[in-house]
Amino acid sequence: MGGLGVGGAGRGTFGLGVLAGAGVAGFFGVSSLAVLVGKPFVEKLGQQSELVMTVVAPVSEELLKLMPVAAFLLFAVRSRHFRPSIGDVVLFGTTVACGMSMYENILYARGTDGGWFQNLPFSPALPFLHVQGPMLVGGHVVYTALTSLGVAITVFYGSRVRLAKLAFPVTLAVAIFEHSTVDRLVLIGAGHPRWFARVSVLFPLPGDPSTVLPVSGTPALSVL
Repeated sequence: MGGLGVGGAGRGTFGLGVLAGAGVAGFFGVSSLAVLVGKPFVEKLGQQSELVMTVVAPVSEELLKLMPVAAFLLFAVRSRHFRPSIGDVVLFGTTVACGMSMYENILYARGTDGGWFQNLPFSPALPFLHVQGPMLVGGHVVYTALTSLGVAITVFYGSRVRLAKLAFPVTLAVAIFEHSTVDRLVLIGAGHPRWFARVSVLFPLPGDPSTVLPVSGTPALSVL
């Protein structure tokens, strides 16, 4: 895994070819698997089904995006010469999500309505952020950055720090909850969802933690 390292000055733990592979895996592999997993539910319940949009899609997509990250960590743990940092894992997972997000944007011919200064203070770092109703939406890229951060903390420090074991389940729960809530907001705007879709919008986690946590936590942990 040589080549120009992502850490700069040729000293990174993996090359640009690995990142390109992560993007391709997200664009083709994860997107195809997500369609395959959701197809039986869509055929039976319909594309706009609340169960499909608010349960099946958020849960399956957030887990499927972590499959390449898990494979990446598996190879890293078994290697004697390759030791990624938490930042490396987040970068790899984010690139996978970028591939999937690009596929969906092309498939549905949609943009993000974001911009460098549209949603301060986060938009200069994450210009694709957009607003859906009362929520600041990070989308696939931010959700997977957060869950990749959680996976890395749990894998690297779970055996030494008790709270580190909770990093992955907590970040995964946050990502799935926000993903589900955003999809519910889309449903409310498009039709007349049932009571549980309306109620869920009343309880979004304050402060949009899926955006706050990776933006603040990844640099802090990398330095630490």
